[in-house]
Amino acid sequence: MKPRTFVLTAAAAVATSLAAVIAYASANPWSQVRATGAKLAPSLTANAKIGSIVLGTGPSALTLVQIGGKWGIKERAGYLAEIAPVRDLLTKIAQAQLVEAKTRNPERYALLELEDPAGKDAKSKALRVLDEKGTPLADLVLGKRKWDAFGSGKGGTYVRSGKDAQTWLANADLEIATEIRRWIKPEIVQHDGAKVTELSVQVPGEDKLDIERKDGKSAFVAFPAEGKKLKDANAAETLIRAAANIDAEDVRKLEAAATADATTVVTFKGDQGLVTTLRLRKDGDAHWISVSAAGEGAAKAAADALNARTTGWEFKVPSTKAEQLAKKRVDLVEGEPAK
Repeated sequence: MKPRTFVLTAAAAVATSLAAVIAYASANPWSQVRATGAKLAPSLTANAKIGSIVLGTGPSALTLVQIGGKWGIKERAGYLAEIAPVRDLLTKIAQAQLVEAKTRNPERYALLELEDPAGKDAKSKALRVLDEKGTPLADLVLGKRKWDAFGSGKGGTYVRSGKDAQTWLANADLEIATEIRRWIKPEIVQHDGAKVTELSVQVPGEDKLDIERKDGKSAFVAFPAEGKKLKDANAAETLIRAAANIDAEDVRKLEAAATADATTVVTFKGDQGLVTTLRLRKDGDAHWISVSAAGEGAAKAAADALNARTTGWEFKVPSTKAEQLAKKRVDLVEGEPAK
């Protein structure tokens, strides 16, 4: 995917304007720190044309690119990133100053966590802001953070330019992350569990489990069998709550459809008749969920909004979430050996 140009001008929209980012910084505590040093990234001006931001190095690196006025993650097929963390990062880089010179000796870089980011067990992080042609506007190595370096709640970061031996203490907290959930909206499904009226779980090779809510109380339908007792009296409500709130750890394109015998399907009806379907499958040690929704009348807008975010994508979820959803009958009943 070829990065599209991100033009930083005062006339640009808030989401893509460095001038607007700098204005935003007036309300940011980092902008209140006084410093007399040079700019950390002097080439990152209001007229700079940003093509991409590269976080980290090697296989775990992430590249944020501007796509149609929004930010996307190149390594995740352009899945949209949230603007807030991108804006905050650019704010800090653009406003940061080099306050105090530190060592120039590469043998002492590790003390500040400024060693080569590509090195084995390196604690440093690489950060590059590139223009539309791939020329660096900022080429930085970020090291250890110094808490309260500039007063209570105003930390600094040890930094160096990728080609400069001199290290510095900068007056900004420049922590970066390469975890996907830090750059996307991780809340994929958000429903009020108390308003879920029906839910079904179809685990491969198992009879379907149904739950209904009546008079404000949820319960399994025709389960457990007579003479059997649930291990947890609140198991039906726990399953509803698990399905109604799904957070993603990662995202990828949904390519080949999973076979029916390898997919757990959870369907529930929520507020105003919105029907949400979760398809859960395991790939290696990871658990992935795809999501679709349907609804009529008042529920249609909510279904359309959810589908716009999730259609064509799979979301990695914690194993604990997968275990909560893929409940077998034997796992729910007292006196039965769990599997």
